[in-house]
Amino acid sequence: MHDQWVGSASGLPQEGQSVEFVLDGREVAMCGTYVERTFRSHWSDYPIERVRSWRPANFDSRDTASA
Repeated sequence: MHDQWVGSASGLPQEGQSVEFVLDGREVAMCGTYVERTFRSHWSDYPIERVRSWRPANFDSRDTASA
């Protein structure tokens, strides 16, 4: 089961933590890492101000096998 979403205004992940995050104006979550006060995905870096909510990434064997 996944953790509940946290509003970025309410708190931020730990440095280097794997996260799922949703940008303002979007409905689909992206996977990435929180590094240097930035949410990083495979494609780009996003400042905190653009991230609506986040949650810790819970990768299971199915997720890592498809990556």
